Amino acid sequence: MSERITVYSCYFGAHEPLNPNAMGDWSGYEKILFTDDPVHQVDGARTEVVQDFGLGPAYLSRRPKLCPHHHIKGADWAIYVDNRASLTVAPQDIVDRINTEYGGEAPAGRYLFLHNKKCAYREMMRCKRRDLITEAQFSELYKVFEAQGFPERWGVFVNTIMIQKMGDAETDGMNEFWWEMFLRYAKRDQITLPFALWRTGYPRRVLPFGISDIARWPVFGRKDRIKFRDELKGKAAE
Repeated sequence: MSERITVYSCYFGAHEPLNPNAMGDWSGYEKILFTDDPVHQVDGARTEVVQDFGLGPAYLSRRPKLCPHHHIKGADWAIYVDNRASLTVAPQDIVDRINTEYGGEAPAGRYLFLHNKKCAYREMMRCKRRDLITEAQFSELYKVFEAQGFPERWGVFVNTIMIQKMGDAETDGMNEFWWEMFLRYAKRDQITLPFALWRTGYPRRVLPFGISDIARWPVFGRKDRIKFRDELKGKAAE
């Protein structure tokens, strides 16, 4: 029996153009766009509105990404694709490649893309320099890492695309811990994932291929996002 695959993307807050090609255009898999506004539609995809819970777009957009077990039902595999990326390889071929790496049937769990930046501490400093996190967030999270004994150069992962084989309680538990860290400390999931993996003792299943082997990224840049926001402001002022 063929495996059921759901490919999904998130579009919250309309702070950048909606990418209609993120999830690809092949057949034989489900596509879901999670959003905060039902007006957003992608051909061939089901739009699902996520209740806000008072979190706001920056946090709410990560909920399906970090905790797919709350949002993806009836699938064997869940593949998250960032709105700024576009799959270039059919989801079935991606799953087949992972299964082959594991002798024909991969175990349930998260599958990771290793980043060339190997240290969460350094990534945290980079985010602070770019004002992606505040000085207070940096200080508090740094203290947590040090107090727990989290080692430097343990690894950082690329979260532009995230692949999970569903149905594993250990994975769901790690995801929940990651979500709690994300909510508590900083809205940068790349910083908190390594600590969540390490702290929960979760296995690092690093894929032998990279994001560029299965997707194009980024499909638009910072200038495109600024232009999009300016155009929205202009329309609102009319």
